[in-house]
Amino acid sequence: MANKFSAYLYQITNVKTVILFLLLFFITIGVIFPLISNMLGLPEDLESADTAFNYNVDELYEIIETYDPPARKASAVFHFSADLIFPIVYLFSFGTLISFTLSQGLPKSTWLQRANLTPLFLFVFDLLENTGLAILFTRYPTKLLGLARVTSFISVIKWCLSGLSVILVLVGLLGMLLNIFKPIHPKDQTDNQS
Repeated sequence: MANKFSAYLYQITNVKTVILFLLLFFITIGVIFPLISNMLGLPEDLESADTAFNYNVDELYEIIETYDPPARKASAVFHFSADLIFPIVYLFSFGTLISFTLSQGLPKSTWLQRANLTPLFLFVFDLLENTGLAILFTRYPTKLLGLARVTSFISVIKWCLSGLSVILVLVGLLGMLLNIFKPIHPKDQTDNQS
């Protein structure tokens, strides 16, 4: 299934789809998230655990304690609504961007071509993190320490995969840049003339 999804990303990737998904990515962050947060009544000044790279159980519960009961309920709803949309958006945003830059910057035979699956794993871990946080917010003041530890660990993996996605785009862009300045060998010129 993963191989089929990797091939599917390459199949749908072109300049238009990359631009479309990147626009959707920025609209989601800049418009949809704030709109849904306002509709749910989530105060803007509250810290969000899913934007932190690393937190321990005590730090997580310190964050949860800053939310009053309506804000905790709104946060749980947010994690099961808007925060489920975003992973789908960046799955295709990063997936097509990585596919485009790697296919243009690296030889087709390189093992890195399959790295376009990184956003798929990021998607899975983000959904797991959202589920864990929603349960922890909903069940508070009951403390589910095991779930909090697992959710914290999942958050670290999610952010590592996010960073890896950015690195892969940069690797592809570097390859594209090197291809532009690649000297043409006499053999290549002969091949082009025939």
